[in-house]
Amino acid sequence: MRKISTASAAAVLALLASGQPSSAGTTSDALPKLGLTLVAAMPHNGNAVVSPFSFGAALDLAAIGGNDAVRASAVKATGIGASPSSSLSALNRQMVSSAHSGGISLEIANAIWPDSSVELAPGFIDAERRDADAPTKRLDLTSDAAKRTINDWVADATHGHIPALLDGPPSDTRTAVAVTNALYFKGAWTAPFDPDLTSRQLFHTLGSPDKLVDLMSKEDRFDYRDEAEFQAVELDFGNNAAFALELVLPKRADMDPATLIERAGGHFLDALQGNGHAVAKGKVMLPRLDLAQTLHPVELMADSEVVRAIRQPEALSRMFATPPKDPALRSVQKVVMTLDEKGATAAAATGVEVASAALSVAPPNPPFEFRADRPFWFALRDRASGTVLMMGIVRQP
Repeated sequence: MRKISTASAAAVLALLASGQPSSAGTTSDALPKLGLTLVAAMPHNGNAVVSPFSFGAALDLAAIGGNDAVRASAVKATGIGASPSSSLSALNRQMVSSAHSGGISLEIANAIWPDSSVELAPGFIDAERRDADAPTKRLDLTSDAAKRTINDWVADATHGHIPALLDGPPSDTRTAVAVTNALYFKGAWTAPFDPDLTSRQLFHTLGSPDKLVDLMSKEDRFDYRDEAEFQAVELDFGNNAAFALELVLPKRADMDPATLIERAGGHFLDALQGNGHAVAKGKVMLPRLDLAQTLHPVELMADSEVVRAIRQPEALSRMFATPPKDPALRSVQKVVMTLDEKGATAAAATGVEVASAALSVAPPNPPFEFRADRPFWFALRDRASGTVLMMGIVRQP
């Protein structure tokens, strides 16, 4: 299975180090870069869909139990917790309030699951509740009962869209703590697509036969950006346009969207964050989507600064009463997203296990045409904070 080229991987690292391309200066800087890192590490022979926010939230939950080095690396990787106003609990409340004021359903849940026999550091449970609104429930993490409890929690938090996160018991050791984040989003387009304009059209896949898809169509005035390598357009949700779907389409039909990381750099990342757009009249054609993905984000980022920091001896000194000398770290994330003429429904859940021994798991003047009948990028984001809930590449709708 083909992954991103060495040159493209270097381009991702350059973007991570640059601290530049975003003009927003909040979590919007970090989370898209986190998402790009995950997408770049995934195979290129299918869709690649991730939730940077859900993984970032799970990292923050784990890092609350870490020493100063862990906390600093987690803030750098996610942008969460850099200040009291950007703590996970504050960010959750801001996004949920913004969504609800626009008639959008957004629910976010966090939880901590220590093994019933593990001794926790003083203040850890209080810190998780204060900084992340995360309740704590002790379980025998090596049991099937623990798997059922966590899966039921995920199913409830995602309104059944993710019925199970874990395939087996959360851990194979009684000296572990599992942390989970789950989110559910349901939003109607500010300006819906007309179902009568949806038609069967060919979607041009790379390296495999073209396929017929239901291609939605809409003419309107959009926030639009045109660059040498790509087009970008923004579709709004809700009656206050608090959330938006960013779409980025390579201009060359034979270009895999992942190569934009290398070829367009900061301009591409900026476009994914809704920057540099201008209102223009045009036509957007977009396939209906029904996406599902399972990934292991910690394992995909094994060499990242934040994962290395957590794995240092005694790094989890604010989580365990006796910090492990060789912490093990495992993860799983599941993401689903559907898109139709009315709007979008999306859900994500992430689990991270930390243990002392090694989870199962320039704007154009004429009207433009944005025809997503070939692979493209998307990002579902909150406008106010810039937080990216979902992002990825659609190669096979």
